[in-house]
Amino acid sequence: MWEALKPLILTALDEVGCQQGTGAGLYITGHSIGAALSHLSMFAFVKKGYIPKKVYTFEAPRSGNEAYADAFANLFAKEVPVFRITHHMDPVVHLPPRALGYEHVQTEVYYDAEFNYKVCEHREDPLCANKHGDLPLDIAAHAGEHCATNLVPGKSFCYPRGCLNMALHSDLPHVDQGLSGLSSNSQSANKQATIVV
Repeated sequence: MWEALKPLILTALDEVGCQQGTGAGLYITGHSIGAALSHLSMFAFVKKGYIPKKVYTFEAPRSGNEAYADAFANLFAKEVPVFRITHHMDPVVHLPPRALGYEHVQTEVYYDAEFNYKVCEHREDPLCANKHGDLPLDIAAHAGEHCATNLVPGKSFCYPRGCLNMALHSDLPHVDQGLSGLSSNSQSANKQATIVV
């Protein structure tokens, strides 16, 4: 999926003035599969000369194995603030199962049922989302938690209300075929962009 989106996203970045190889800064975010794609995309962005500045992902499924998670940590953990945000008993964050060799990237910010949060620096920390891990029960009883949040208007990542009225923001570029949004923000001589997958 990332390979299909990559040329669209790279073209969109060029169109808003964030050319490859210029050290342009990127702020990256995504929800669910978009969160997993956000993690995967970081390798390609660095290879193309972009600099991830901050990454906030929400309810990401696991996107690679232990070697992938190690490579992610080695390349990004010290240089880029990456926050993988999870919510209570959301079943999606337990997919694909660890038994198949998949592992999360760090750092997890876990929100409990009352939306109190805890930062867990270690991957697959048993004090965060991994304290819930009965996948059949979580899917049956807690699937609705995948979209639930107090972090956006309307309290749903899947059906947000009031986040961005495109009629009022016609100056923002639009990309079809899967890119949810892209905005540019030039500050001083450096171009920066926010990627929403």
